Amino acid sequence: LEVLEDRTLLAVSLLEGLDAAGNGTWERFAATSAAQEPAHGQVFFLDLRGASDVHYDGPVVAEIDVPAFSAPEMLTGQEGDIVDALLATLRDAFAGSEVVFALHAPTEGEYSTVYIGGDGSEFAQWGRYYGLSEKVDTSNLDRSDKAFIFSENISALGLTAAQYGESLAGYVAHEVGHRVRAL
Repeated sequence: LEVLEDRTLLAVSLLEGLDAAGNGTWERFAATSAAQEPAHGQVFFLDLRGASDVHYDGPVVAEIDVPAFSAPEMLTGQEGDIVDALLATLRDAFAGSEVVFALHAPTEGEYSTVYIGGDGSEFAQWGRYYGLSEKVDTSNLDRSDKAFIFSENISALGLTAAQYGESLAGYVAHEVGHRVRAL
């Protein structure tokens, strides 16, 4: 059995100084058009709506129920601002690459999914995690793998909605980094 990666000291310094206030609601980013999809790159579907019986085939194999993303109590009602900042920060961080982030699953072609929500209790016997990827795939051979961001484990204490969205983006970028090099 392979030991899961310790993620308790994750740093998000690559995001410092980015302006990711976001405008409008997150639904405006929901569709990934064919024009947005890179010819040879990678699409990442950010699943915030939750899912049942997600098959995780990483160091351990499990069927996972991922609850829908919900804002921390102090940011309740600001989910749109959080997701705007999350998406804007990721797009800024990966600008110039062939990585695309979408809030709805593309209707055709391969894509990876990053599930955002929950606390990762399915993995509690191995530790507390902020996020997990199925594997390290820096050559991006598997274009339909999965990762999880356990947003209930990520503190929003003292943060605005935009800052919390930027923080989540750091964790997403870390997991995406396990799956792609600069494309």
